[in-house]
Amino acid sequence: MAEDASLWTSILPRKATILTQLSREVCSERLQNEVDGSLSLAGKSEATGVVDRTWARVNRRTFYRNDFKPVLYIRFVQLPNGTELRCVSWFGIFVTIFMAAWVVVPWIVVGGVSSGWSTLIGMDLFAVALIVGCRLFSRGDHEFLVNLVARAVNGRIVQDNAP
Repeated sequence: MAEDASLWTSILPRKATILTQLSREVCSERLQNEVDGSLSLAGKSEATGVVDRTWARVNRRTFYRNDFKPVLYIRFVQLPNGTELRCVSWFGIFVTIFMAAWVVVPWIVVGGVSSGWSTLIGMDLFAVALIVGCRLFSRGDHEFLVNLVARAVNGRIVQDNAP
C-alpha cells in the first residue's frame, strides 16, 4: 500500500493483473522456486506459500505473528500468447471467518434487545480498529508480493487497483 494512501482502504481486497509470455507450467515452476513452503520456518525467500499448477497462495515472511497481513491469491490463466496471473490480496480464510462471526453473531444474539446496542457498536468498532491496527504492520505487503511474482515470471503489471 502506498504510504500516503488512506489506512481505511487497507481493509478492502486489492487486485492486480500480471501478464507474461511464459506458459502456465513455467510460471508455476518459477514461482515455486521463488517461494518457500508455507510451513518452513527458515528459508531462502522473503515469501512463503503454496504453489500449484493453476493457482498459488503467497504471503510475506514475517518473524512475528500477524494473521491480518495480506495473503496474495493467484490464479494462472493460460492465454494463446502467454499467461495472465490474476492476483487478489485479502485476509486469510480463518481471519475472514472469525471477523464475520465477530460482527454478525452478536447482532443475531442481541437482536431487538435495546440495552445491547452499545455493546454491539463497541464490538464492531473494536473489529475495525483491530483490522486497521494490524494492517499498519503490513503496509506495503501487497506491492511487495505483486512485484515478487512479476519478477519471478518475467511479467509486467498491467492493472493494480491501488487506493
